[in-house]
Amino acid sequence: MSSTNDLRDALLGRDPYRSLAVFAAALGLALIGYLFAAVPALFDRVSSFVATFVLVGGALAATNARLNDGIVGSWLLVFGLVVGWLWAGFVRRPVTSPESVAIPLGFAALAAGVVGTAGYALGRWIDRDASDSGVVADDFRGVLVGPRETAFRWLAVAGGLLISAAAVVGSAPEAPPTMTTVSVPELFFPLAPIYSNPAVGAVIILAWVAVAAVPALRGGGLLVAWVMVFAPLFGGTGLHYLRSGISGGGLAVDVTLAVVAASAFAVVLGSAGFVLGRSLRVVGRSRSATRRSS
Repeated sequence: MSSTNDLRDALLGRDPYRSLAVFAAALGLALIGYLFAAVPALFDRVSSFVATFVLVGGALAATNARLNDGIVGSWLLVFGLVVGWLWAGFVRRPVTSPESVAIPLGFAALAAGVVGTAGYALGRWIDRDASDSGVVADDFRGVLVGPRETAFRWLAVAGGLLISAAAVVGSAPEAPPTMTTVSVPELFFPLAPIYSNPAVGAVIILAWVAVAAVPALRGGGLLVAWVMVFAPLFGGTGLHYLRSGISGGGLAVDVTLAVVAASAFAVVLGSAGFVLGRSLRVVGRSRSATRRSS
């Protein structure tokens, strides 16, 4: 099987009809989640909903991975389940602010990245055990981690980026936020510059996607792409949160907020960069093979 087909199967699934069915199921789950949110007695506490979506969403993601592969499908199933419930709670008619839409989309994307990937890993592990060969396991490991030797190198690079980001923020003087300029700490909170300068904000988001695309382009896995984005974001936001005492609740709360913020952006932007980098890698290999054969 060619590398192009391997990438397509790992991302979208082996069977196009099953992949289409998964997309339809994700839309249905979004509607179900929206309707469930209208019945407070079912999920009167956030903890009950979190436990439900972790178990149900993880099981659906694992089933998709077991039957059809396709990590995007596993993400979509969890995303649909979560976004419908959150949409009913945060979005009102008429929509009054971008935040009311960004909150359900952002948290659903974070849940899809974490729970969907965990479910996908479980499904592929089950598929590996059911397989007579180690090919499935190798493909699964390649998607998530990539070559072990390069993974350790990228971890070292990520550590350097974390320290560098903290040094950049630490050397920048504290400045009051304005609506027309982008401060140094805002560079490590990718959505913030959009409010100051949408053009600059778009460039910054694309730059973070590119950071994740570089290791994927060189064969790195999805987890490596996440780490490459998480490390500098945590280094920058963590130090900024500590300096400004953003929570008012002390060191532990500030660090926790930095971890949550950096993780959310790492999952969303890192996943986008991984797909971009792996796609460019496959295109480049295909062109090289075409030149050699001609």
